[in-house]
Amino acid sequence: MSNFIYLTNYIARKIRYHRQIRGLSQEMLSEKAGLGLKYINQIENKKQNLNVQTLEKIIKALDLTVEEFFNFNSLEGDLNSKNTLNLKRLTMKLKQLPK
Repeated sequence: MSNFIYLTNYIARKIRYHRQIRGLSQEMLSEKAGLGLKYINQIENKKQNLNVQTLEKIIKALDLTVEEFFNFNSLEGDLNSKNTLNLKRLTMKLKQLPK
């Protein structure tokens, strides 16, 4: 299996996993992400590739940071500090508040 196919499958499984543990249907996720239901279904079933911007929309709709989605402690490599991750998540939530 090529690395490209492996990564596509990995991301599809992560999207489905995070969606299901949050109790979201594909329809609910598609609405939150501003994407079509068929598109979400195709991504999860590995029939559609997605670009980075689309992945970011899905991660945001799942109420996750990139670090949480990929199970990284920190993109900067600070593996011992959960404060960095919590701060990033709090910052993301604050940006979503109405102005």
